[in-house]
Amino acid sequence: MTETAEAQTPAQPVQAATVPTARFPLPTGVATPIQLRNELVRLGIAPAALKPQQTYAWVKAPGKNDPFPVKWYDAEGNVYDKQPAGDNAPLTRPGIPTMQEGIDWYQRRATRPAATPATAETQPTTDVVEDESDGTENEEVGDLEEAE
Repeated sequence: MTETAEAQTPAQPVQAATVPTARFPLPTGVATPIQLRNELVRLGIAPAALKPQQTYAWVKAPGKNDPFPVKWYDAEGNVYDKQPAGDNAPLTRPGIPTMQEGIDWYQRRATRPAATPATAETQPTTDVVEDESDGTENEEVGDLEEAE
């Protein structure tokens, strides 16, 4: 290779050894939300159409009555009940303490009745008035007579 060809090759990225990445390994036995999704589908408990994004929705909003069993783990192995926040918060990853906890939660979730929005019960129902127009627009609005 010539010197010009070597000068045109992209430089190797410099990796900082002191900055952990978001992909650090979780402790042994701890499952990621995606691993839980894959196991649920493999066992036939969840449909194959279950999207990975849905498992992260459970992480973000675990629920109150029967919360999704998620803990937050940092690279040093510390465990948090909630994701640490703030400028000095450690980098964490969500994990399910055991695969069986996640499977049990999903099975309980599947048997619970669907929640109904509270606002639907408090709002009065209104009669629906159908539009009887023929679908054409009337541009001559000025010719209409006013009702007295």
